[in-house]
Amino acid sequence: MTVDGKKRIDCPYDRGPVELADIGVSPVDGGISISGSYDDKRIERFVFLNGGETIDLPWLQRNAK
Repeated sequence: MTVDGKKRIDCPYDRGPVELADIGVSPVDGGISISGSYDDKRIERFVFLNGGETIDLPWLQRNAK
C-alpha cells in the first residue's frame, strides 16, 4: 500500500505466518492502525505516517508479541 507517494505496507495480507485482520489509514490521527498476527503472535500497533516506518515482514517479526 502506498500513502502520499511512499510505500507504507509491503507484506502479504494472509500468507504463511502472516495474518492481517484489520488495516486502517487515518489522516485525521496521522497514522496507520494494524492488527493481526505473525507466527501466531498478536500484533496491535499504530504507526505514524510521518514516522517513515514501512510495515513489512521484518517489521511484523519485530512487533509480534
